[in-house]
Amino acid sequence: REVLSKLEAYTVRYSLILEHIWRASEGKRVDKVTKENLERAIKLMTYFKSHAQKVLESLSSSSLDKQIEKAIVWFRKQPHGMAKARKFYTNRVAGVKNSSEAMDILNEMKSRGLGALEHDGTDPTNGRPTFHFRLNHKLMPTNNNTPQNNG
Repeated sequence: REVLSKLEAYTVRYSLILEHIWRASEGKRVDKVTKENLERAIKLMTYFKSHAQKVLESLSSSSLDKQIEKAIVWFRKQPHGMAKARKFYTNRVAGVKNSSEAMDILNEMKSRGLGALEHDGTDPTNGRPTFHFRLNHKLMPTNNNTPQNNG
């Protein structure tokens, strides 16, 4: 909040600076701030504010949130946004260190509605259950290069 409130207070200062820059280029003195330069300062502060929010969100997100973000990126690259849990683990996606940690992340993704974790059955070689995760289709990239059928 402190950062954002300071940026709002800077709007007036930046409008004055912009006014001086514009007037100096015309060789004129500043006696007032024009509406145009006030609007420019507001746009500039809106830009700074949006970037400050991104930085603050990044600093406050947990390590689990960051792992999930990396997992989403990885699943988006998989065919149909789907992969076996074992592949997720063996590829050390999002820095997972063991299969238990991989399943924890996949279960958390499922609980957040980011996809479905489904039981495939049992591995015949070791008798362990097998799973796959399918990323929610809303998180999949859209292909804007696909030809449209215009009838």
